Amino acid sequence: MKKLKILFIVLVFFAINVSATNYDPVYPIKATDQLRAEVIELIGTRCPYEYEKKECKAIVLFKVNSNNEIEVLNIISKNIKAEPYLTKKMNHKKVSKPPYEVDQIFILPIKMIKRS
Repeated sequence: MKKLKILFIVLVFFAINVSATNYDPVYPIKATDQLRAEVIELIGTRCPYEYEKKECKAIVLFKVNSNNEIEVLNIISKNIKAEPYLTKKMNHKKVSKPPYEVDQIFILPIKMIKRS
């Protein structure tokens, strides 16, 4: 019986500990509409398409520093030409005064469609 009481007390402390844990992970925030429009303008209409593909998809992880410049952190794309192209177009380019915190990390999914 004594072992059962000890086991019960341990389970209660475990349940209290688990419920008190903060499970609020930090995820990148999607870019605001204004910032997205500025980035799309920076990228332009040309894309390094693969020869047989009609579209180019990429996910860009970036932040805006205290000088209002974009810092590209990572680019994920199956198109090997997308990373250097997007980095060249976006990295260290000025954007308007941000309506968000400095050094906040954003994620921007990009889909560029090849026009015939």
